Amino acid sequence: MEDGLIKLSLHILCLEDDEHDRRLMEAALTKDGLNCQIVQVQERNDFEAILKLNQFDLIVSDFSLPGYDGATALATAKKIQPDTPFILLSGTIGEERAVDFLKAGATDCVLKQNLSRLGPSVRRAIAEAKEKMKRQMAEELLRTQAAELRALAARLQASREEERIRISRELHDEMGEMLTAQKFALSWMRQQLSNCDKVIVGEEIFARIDSLGLLIDGMTNRVRQLCTELRPSILDHLGLLAAIEWQANEFQLRTGIVCHIPQKVHSLNLNEQQATAVFRIFQEILTNVARHARASEVQIELKFAGQNLILKVQDNGEGISDTRINGGTSLGILGMRERMTLLGGELLIQGIPEKGTTVTLSVPLNRIGSGSADKRVAMANGEKRGDRLSPTTDNPLRILVVDDHAVFRQGLKQLLAENFPDASFGEAGNAHQALELLDNATWDVLLLDLSMPGRGGLDVLEQAKNIQPRTKILVLTMHPADQYAVRVLKAGASGYLTKESVTEEVVTAIKKVLAGGKYVTAALAEKLLLNLNDGGGKPHEQLSDREYQVLVTLAMGKSVKEIGAELSLSAKTISTYRARILQKLQFKTNADIVSYAMREQLIG
Repeated sequence: MEDGLIKLSLHILCLEDDEHDRRLMEAALTKDGLNCQIVQVQERNDFEAILKLNQFDLIVSDFSLPGYDGATALATAKKIQPDTPFILLSGTIGEERAVDFLKAGATDCVLKQNLSRLGPSVRRAIAEAKEKMKRQMAEELLRTQAAELRALAARLQASREEERIRISRELHDEMGEMLTAQKFALSWMRQQLSNCDKVIVGEEIFARIDSLGLLIDGMTNRVRQLCTELRPSILDHLGLLAAIEWQANEFQLRTGIVCHIPQKVHSLNLNEQQATAVFRIFQEILTNVARHARASEVQIELKFAGQNLILKVQDNGEGISDTRINGGTSLGILGMRERMTLLGGELLIQGIPEKGTTVTLSVPLNRIGSGSADKRVAMANGEKRGDRLSPTTDNPLRILVVDDHAVFRQGLKQLLAENFPDASFGEAGNAHQALELLDNATWDVLLLDLSMPGRGGLDVLEQAKNIQPRTKILVLTMHPADQYAVRVLKAGASGYLTKESVTEEVVTAIKKVLAGGKYVTAALAEKLLLNLNDGGGKPHEQLSDREYQVLVTLAMGKSVKEIGAELSLSAKTISTYRARILQKLQFKTNADIVSYAMREQLIG
């Protein structure tokens, strides 16, 4: 046994009719450092009975048995103990049959003449079984939490819809009534003037009064439009990339059409006109997909091509016809083309019957590095702060409130003063004031709004982490958590609260972050569940699209010749792809490919 090998004590059920072969198997496992308690059975009835009475760490079965075979044993084991690893140990099985066993649920197939593979195979099987059990427990926990959060989200959504209805009604009824009252007043004035015995005003005055009435009508119509065409604030504060990602997620939740957005662009330098035009075109594309495409998936790609930004949106639906593309009857397509013309860009629409539609737009712009154009690159004093001790009686709590609304700052300080009577406060109404205060004094807690004149809260957040890395930052904003919270927390904030929940939760949040924790609401937790898997990619993700396609078809049991015919490639080319796959994934046989594909759920 090599040094460093982990010793395992295993309870193994061995289905084997040859005592000599069982001893050879036990010797190979012992040599590999595995301490095994092996229970041997030879008959089908004994095998089924002991499986029902005892839980085993591993099942090892011969392929050929008198009146019984490995395939039947595998089916029985999967029925009685579905999570127990099953290794087929045989001297006669071929590669094709081994692939069939792996697809049926076997963990591995080992030849009796190559027992040196048995130890590593057992270790891998046990490790995979443990990992599978952990994953199942985690998935069950997530399902339970997701169900609870969905129930909470449903209530929150109902409350949100009620709030939207209330705001819309106030805009429509209150402002509409005020404007209508003004129009009544103008009508009354006109009537009074027209009934005068004496001509005291000319036609020009009447024309002006009529014009005012038309203006009020226009204002009323504009209020109605604003109620239904609100601009997403995320476009102004986080930029086009974040807005597209948010819109795609909203579209997916609303329609059930899956959106894929590989991140190839990290930062852009677009002016307001460019960002708005591209975003509105993207919205129109998704609207058309939902209405006309009958698609189940949408691929969204953002990339650079020279000095142009390329946005490509491809669905797998029916495919738009050339007549509709070029017929000039679609107002949506005309609107998209008009927006691109104003930007000096290009719009290309292609449709393939039963395969989908691809919309590509090219926008001229300049690329920039990471971070915003007006990024603060150095601190005024050239040093970081943050050596301040935790708040105590001799070292009282210091809280900095950064918000551009003076009334909100005052009310928040009064609320906090009641709960933290020994605390001292500072306040800033914009980013410049906030950064000056951070440069000149040390703060325990920074309460930060995202939307402020000039530079926004995200810039302040980034610089605050540089200036005072130990300061706990709580973001307090009107922006909904589903648009901003995950990005803010990843940027270094200790918590995220919307202003509507400040009075109930801000004190609790401050206490928690001062204790070293993170503060998120239940509603935000649902969003965070979707962002748990930020680790490294899977091994198969390093494959090219064609290599991945060949990997999946090989795992499905197809031959090189069959795959070549299906992909219109030669068998020699498919063999080359197979060799690359084996090299990249460090596999040796097709059986390894099948085992991996099933483990990663790449095939059914």
